[in-house]
Amino acid sequence: MAEGGSSKRSEERGQEARRISLGVTLPTTFAASVVVAVVIGYGLDRWLGTGPWLTLVFLGLGLIAGIREILSVLKKLDH
Repeated sequence: MAEGGSSKRSEERGQEARRISLGVTLPTTFAASVVVAVVIGYGLDRWLGTGPWLTLVFLGLGLIAGIREILSVLKKLDH
């Protein structure tokens, strides 16, 4: 009987660790997508002298990429 309780607690800890990992991974992935895209857009703006336009375009692309990645991870969790 003691092994069954220990196994159940171990499984609960594993699930809790997965939730914590997901809670850290999703916002980090989203932020990284946005930051990388904005840096690329800003660099292109400076290089091409196009003002804030490419920064804004890449900001939008970064937001879309971040949202798609979050949805992809959440979809994998449902399966």
